[in-house]
Amino acid sequence: MVEETDSISLMGSNPAKAIRVMSIPLVFAFLLSSVQLYIDSFWCAGLGPDPNSAITLAGPIYWILLDIGAGLGVGASTAISRALGAKNYSRVNSLASQIIVLMTIVSVVLSIILFAAAEPLISFMSGGENVDLSMEYLLPYLLFSPFLTLNGIILGMLRAEGEAKLSSGLSIFASVINIVMDPILIYGLDMGLTGAALATCLSFIITTVIGLWLYLSGRMFIKPSFRGFRFIKEQIWDISRVGIPHSLELAVIPMLMMPQNSLVVQVGGTDGMITYSLPYRYISLAMVPAQAIAAAMIPVASYSIGKGDRDNVLFSFRYAVKLITAISLVLTVVLLVLAEPFSYAFTYTDDMAQFRSEIAMVIRIYALVLLAITGIHLCSSILQTLCYSQLATVTMFTREIVFLVLFYISTFFDMTAIYWSLDIAEIAGAVLMMVCVVYAVKHTLPTTGIVMSRFRNEEV
Repeated sequence: MVEETDSISLMGSNPAKAIRVMSIPLVFAFLLSSVQLYIDSFWCAGLGPDPNSAITLAGPIYWILLDIGAGLGVGASTAISRALGAKNYSRVNSLASQIIVLMTIVSVVLSIILFAAAEPLISFMSGGENVDLSMEYLLPYLLFSPFLTLNGIILGMLRAEGEAKLSSGLSIFASVINIVMDPILIYGLDMGLTGAALATCLSFIITTVIGLWLYLSGRMFIKPSFRGFRFIKEQIWDISRVGIPHSLELAVIPMLMMPQNSLVVQVGGTDGMITYSLPYRYISLAMVPAQAIAAAMIPVASYSIGKGDRDNVLFSFRYAVKLITAISLVLTVVLLVLAEPFSYAFTYTDDMAQFRSEIAMVIRIYALVLLAITGIHLCSSILQTLCYSQLATVTMFTREIVFLVLFYISTFFDMTAIYWSLDIAEIAGAVLMMVCVVYAVKHTLPTTGIVMSRFRNEEV
């Protein structure tokens, strides 16, 4: 008889405590991960406006790499957590083996495709400006892409077995490596943008290797094995039916950011990219608590689905909604009040000071829809848990199309119209997501119990 760890048992016995215990370390981990981008921009601000613009232009391709790993990591987490709830431990170990091999192959193929497409895509977004600088920043990420994508898989597996502290510890360690190495490589070794990218890659390489060692050495509850390995179609499907749509959902945003960025450049030039994108870094930071709570909620609710415990599934959803709503409202007030001091972080040099007042204004505009943005993220997580990931992807794609339409209309006006267009699109996206969640909950968790046909083949 296999004995579950305390972390796994807690997910079934006390969902509220499990979400709190898991989300607190995840907040620190996600916060430091988000700060990595802030730190890159902070240090590269000393190089002038063009390098900062180059980081923004390369961002969509960088995020595609991370989002593929994060998306399939969620797919693995939901599938593994359901199998844990059903006490099907042989399936748990097999699912882990399947996703590690699959992600290694996918990452290599993806990096080759992105390498071929990167330069023309950046040229399209920028109108031919800063292409060389953007490629300088992007190249290390493409070379080391397997470590970037596998990192998301390892962290997803750790969360699936309730080991949020260890997952967070690896993320925090990665952030510390990046923060320490940034100034050394950028200025100490005079590597500029390449140094900033290499610092991030180094952090992913070290922590991914540590994570793989923990699993392959048998130190974790989940024990993947590759002896006599072969792909199992049903298990790949179980991971992919959530993981692939969620990866596409995450990747749709950076992919459609490319034409969006092109429209921004048409209106405000590369300076417009600075005032449009840098304020959103603070929104990304403010989203961290919601991301952590949603990430904790997914394995907790999935475990209860595996047990067939409808009440705990619904309780997990409602508890996450209450926490995220309260925290988002508080952070909205903080952003509105402290927008001007926050703007100084990106404008401390003489050539960036000209953007200070506009960046502060844009922070306030974006802050008004923080609750809608965090609501979109939570609703998407609920849909993934209920295996309605495709619905979340379609909704997210619709929101991004609304972005494009509004941004196109804004090209007849000015940058202020661009800023408010973002708010309108986020509100529309939140409404669509909430409608989808109501539909999914009604059809999967009726009063008679859980419709387990949504989660077929769990006993294989």
